[in-house]
Amino acid sequence: MNNIIIFGGTGFIGRSLVKKISNNKSKLKIMTHLKENENNNNKFQGNILNKKSFEKQITDNDIIINLIGQYNDDILNFIELNMKGGINLLESCVKKKNVRVILISSVNVYEENLKKPSKETDNPVPKTTYGKIKLLTEQLYKIYSETYDLDVTILRLGNIYGYDKKGGIISNILKSIKNKKPITITHNGNQIRDYLFIDDAVEGIVSAIKYKKKGFNIFNIASGKKCSTKKIIKNIEKQFGAEILIKTVKEEPDEKCIWADILKTKRILKFEAKTDIEMGIKRIKDQTGKNLK
Repeated sequence: MNNIIIFGGTGFIGRSLVKKISNNKSKLKIMTHLKENENNNNKFQGNILNKKSFEKQITDNDIIINLIGQYNDDILNFIELNMKGGINLLESCVKKKNVRVILISSVNVYEENLKKPSKETDNPVPKTTYGKIKLLTEQLYKIYSETYDLDVTILRLGNIYGYDKKGGIISNILKSIKNKKPITITHNGNQIRDYLFIDDAVEGIVSAIKYKKKGFNIFNIASGKKCSTKKIIKNIEKQFGAEILIKTVKEEPDEKCIWADILKTKRILKFEAKTDIEMGIKRIKDQTGKNLK
């Protein structure tokens, strides 16, 4: 039986992942900022920026999944959560035996690639601050893995969307419909990304939990398909029967096209996303459509 600790288990991905793992036979612990009721024996209060708050929770043979470090418009906090938080977590693991760390990263570490999807073996050269910090974080984990013989798996996730997500282009489009306000976009809607439905993201993470190979490993957990903002807007208009107001703004330094090669993930982890963008939007509509009126 696996002993799994989730850092960031109350966030968007974390909530779905916890629900999925809770249905299995794994022993689960979740770090939360808030002090939980005594009946929630699987939760403990901690802060990744304070090593003493969680290091005693990590024991031999644990699998630690780090979901903390998503961008929240505070760049200094974003850097601190990823870099200082990463060091705190890794330092807490190096003296333990058979501990495995799974870091949730992003395909946004890749450089612009219009002609072919990016592979795990490519040399990433991201343009954005977000991509650069996530890449530095990955490199930090790699250094610890190689220096201390620590088992580390990096999962580069596609652009996640799904029920109840607060940010992201799809969530912002749905908010614009509800509020009858324009959606702000760049690149005239031609920006291309690799979108991954939340249920598929969770299945991908679970497949990585089951992977037992030692050392340092990287996998793309993505759809392997590219989709433009313009195509998403048209699909949402069709499915929701609504006209979306659009406001274009000056383009910021950003990759026009990022999408991931998933051949390694399919071959080794036996994972492949099942939900295409049309199906994913339909599933969101089935759950939230009435709330937009």
